[in-house]
Amino acid sequence: MSDALRVLTFNLRLDTTDDGPYAWPYRRDSVGRFLNMFRPGIAGLQEVLPSMWHDVLARLPETYRLFGEPRLPGDEAVPLLYDTAQVTFLEGGSFWLSKTPEISGSNDPDAGCVRMSTWGKFARVSNPATVFRVYNTHLDHLSEAARVRGFEVIVKMMRQHHNRQALPIVLMGDFNALPDAVVFQPLLRFNESLDAMWRLMDVQAGTPAKSRATFHRFKGLATAAIDHIFVSRILGAHTVQVHTTSQGALPLSDHHPLSVEIDFSFAPFEAKTS
Repeated sequence: MSDALRVLTFNLRLDTTDDGPYAWPYRRDSVGRFLNMFRPGIAGLQEVLPSMWHDVLARLPETYRLFGEPRLPGDEAVPLLYDTAQVTFLEGGSFWLSKTPEISGSNDPDAGCVRMSTWGKFARVSNPATVFRVYNTHLDHLSEAARVRGFEVIVKMMRQHHNRQALPIVLMGDFNALPDAVVFQPLLRFNESLDAMWRLMDVQAGTPAKSRATFHRFKGLATAAIDHIFVSRILGAHTVQVHTTSQGALPLSDHHPLSVEIDFSFAPFEAKTS
C-alpha cells in the first residue's frame, strides 16, 4: 500500500454576492464533498474569509485543522489545511509580502491589496522522522512588480529556514503568473545555491500549457495556468492532477484545484501526470 501524501493547492474564491449564482453558499457543499473524496494530507487554500474557515472545517472529518491568520482583521487568509491523521504540525507562522514581512498587514506599495504567506513545519504520522516545510501564498493580481518582490520575500524566508535546518520544501499557491513569468526568477537563483536534491521543481514541468491551466472564471474551461506547486527534488513527486470535477451542478470555484502526491522515497524527481 502506498504511503504517499496528497498535497493540494486550491483557491476557493472568496464569499461575495457579486458572484451571483456562483457565490460561496451555493458551492461550499460541493467543495466539502471534493475534499472528503480527495482527502489531502495538506492543502494550501487561498481567499478564505472567516465564515468560509468554519464552512470548510464543518464539512470535514474532525481530524482536519486549519492554520494561518488573515492578511488584515476579518479579511482573507491563505491557511494550511492539514489532516492530523496523516501529519503532525510542529511549528509555523505567517509573514507579509512587503519590506517589513514581520509586520502584520504591511504591503508592497504597488500591490492591489495586502498579500502574505503561511508556512508550516510538519512530520508524517506514519514516520515521525520524515519532516518537511510547506509554504502557501497568493501573489498580487494587478502588479507584476509586486509579484516579483513578493516572491523574493518568500524565497528569502525559505532560505533563512533552510539555512537553519535543511528540510524538503513544498511551495504552492495562486501565483497569478504563468509558468514562464519573470516572477519565478528568484526561485531559479535560490535553486542555484542548493545541492541538487534540495532544488525545487515545478511538478507540472513539461506539461502542455493547455493541460495545466487552472483559472476559468466559473466557465469550466480553464485558460490560464496560474496555480502552481513546487517540491524539493528529494520528495519523489508523482501523480499530478488538475481537478476539473464539479461535484455538483456548479464549478467548485473559479480555479480548478491542483494536486500532487509525494512519497518521500528520496528518489530522483519524476512528475507523472494523470
